Amino acid sequence: MKDFKELISTPITSTFLLMGIIISLYSIQIVLQFVFSDFKYYDGVRNFYNKNISLSYENVTEVYEKLKSLEENFITDPIKVPQSHGNGTRLIDVFGVNEYEKLNNIFNFKDIEYENDKDKIIAGYGIKDLTYKVSDNYFIDIKGVSYKIDNFINSKGTKWNNIIIIPFNKIDKKLYELNSNKIINLYKDNNVNFKIEDIKKKHKEVCLINYNENIKLTLSTMWKYSRSKILSLSIGILLGILNCIISSMFWKKDITRNLSIKRILGARVRDLVVDIGYKIIIVNILSFIIVTPLVLISLNIIEVAIAVSINYSILASIYSLMLNLVISVFIALLAVVKMQDFEILNYVR
Repeated sequence: MKDFKELISTPITSTFLLMGIIISLYSIQIVLQFVFSDFKYYDGVRNFYNKNISLSYENVTEVYEKLKSLEENFITDPIKVPQSHGNGTRLIDVFGVNEYEKLNNIFNFKDIEYENDKDKIIAGYGIKDLTYKVSDNYFIDIKGVSYKIDNFINSKGTKWNNIIIIPFNKIDKKLYELNSNKIINLYKDNNVNFKIEDIKKKHKEVCLINYNENIKLTLSTMWKYSRSKILSLSIGILLGILNCIISSMFWKKDITRNLSIKRILGARVRDLVVDIGYKIIIVNILSFIIVTPLVLISLNIIEVAIAVSINYSILASIYSLMLNLVISVFIALLAVVKMQDFEILNYVR
């Protein structure tokens, strides 16, 4: 309680101390959240990263009916479909899906109101100009079949702006046969108990199973598709660390002065170390309380910016707090060492 009262009684020093530790903790926690997160990033060609399974079938036509009854949650690889537009054509990506539940977590959709309805067709705003309206309903013709769009995804500015997702039981066979990759992707968000070997036994037609939990490949894919945004994020983190160093220079100087004065007044070095240790712990806990909601907000912004779903990790937060404590204590110990060189007469008027 004494240490807490002393922090309040020295508002300028405490403010610099709190600001420096908040900036440091925020920078460290953002980085660790990336390291500890299960990235669910779709590279637009083949795989969900990193905890999903891709199945490749030899013959698309033979398995078309079987896919309609597949129990595991899946989404097809993008089917490239040319659509007439003005005097030319545009390519749109069509996905077939058998279950919407938690699909928004993988695609990072916002404001979707499908209410787990398997029969709804959803599309990005980018293809709205390819649709036509009948009695307040929007339709799009794909390969001679008319599809009613139930909801447009709030996807402006994202890579999902020019897609349409159709429940697999509504996809015309001729449209699915355009899926040259012959790949479907099973996502594990609500199928956490299925095993690869069980999949192999159950689906005899499978000629390839790709099960990827390689964080290196995940990050390389993110770099390939979102390089400029990741560079911007990295610069932001580096600026945060730089601010942390600058702030620590201010509060270390004040702490050195306070410790030196106490030392001159007869305080033991051990008591000073314990005293500054308690203060550092108190300020780190306060900083953690302030930083956590800021990190959650930042992660949501980053998700939208680079089209990736990041699961908040409490373990990453705990590790960041521990690491920041170590850094703070190290700087404080430097202040204890430096107090021997402190000239009290310089502050006497």
